[in-house]
Amino acid sequence: VLSLAQTPDGFLWIGTWEGLVRFDGARFKTPPASAPAGLRESGVLTLRSAGDGSLWIGTQGGGIYRYREGRFTVESAPGEPLD
Repeated sequence: VLSLAQTPDGFLWIGTWEGLVRFDGARFKTPPASAPAGLRESGVLTLRSAGDGSLWIGTQGGGIYRYREGRFTVESAPGEPLD
């Protein structure tokens, strides 16, 4: 485990070398196949829950992502600065 965060909806998010995992209190789940490839294939180094309910995800060489309302978005692709 490299990082932990809890979002306002009660989910516990876990960042590992193998990627992102969500714990709902009973089961562990990995991101769906629809999640960006960089997120599914990179170690998750840092997680931060934001006041708007979103989860910010920093990966090793895979960019920065945001999870909000059931959707992942790419905020900064690998090697690109965050605007």
